[in-house]
Amino acid sequence: MIKVNGVPTLSRYLLSLAPKIKAELRQTTADTAVAMRDDARDRAPVETGELRSSIRFELTNGGLGFFLIADADHWPYIEFGTGGSVDIPAGFGDLAARFKGKGLKTVNLPARPFLIPAYLVHRQRYLDEIKRLLPRILR
Repeated sequence: MIKVNGVPTLSRYLLSLAPKIKAELRQTTADTAVAMRDDARDRAPVETGELRSSIRFELTNGGLGFFLIADADHWPYIEFGTGGSVDIPAGFGDLAARFKGKGLKTVNLPARPFLIPAYLVHRQRYLDEIKRLLPRILR
């Protein structure tokens, strides 16, 4: 699971904004969550379809943040690989560490990332959209 939220100060500020502004930000957040989920599903390898169909999101903070989730038990082993083939992107060591030595017994499965690439692409688009949206709304 990857938590997508703003800086706490930004979250407090956004929550204090007028309802119209919050509504636009909620819509942008929901649109981003859908796009990120769909991108992660498209990137996920398909063997039985279990992994792909387990990818979902949950809106948080009154619709101003969200979690991207893969419910399939084996998702971290696909995302990061196993054994000598583990590949952990910078900044995701804490997430990967939670799964070290658990689950699949097969070793040396290559990483086939799907959640993190989708997160990285859409996180930046989300931030860019908010930067574009706020000046227009705050005029």
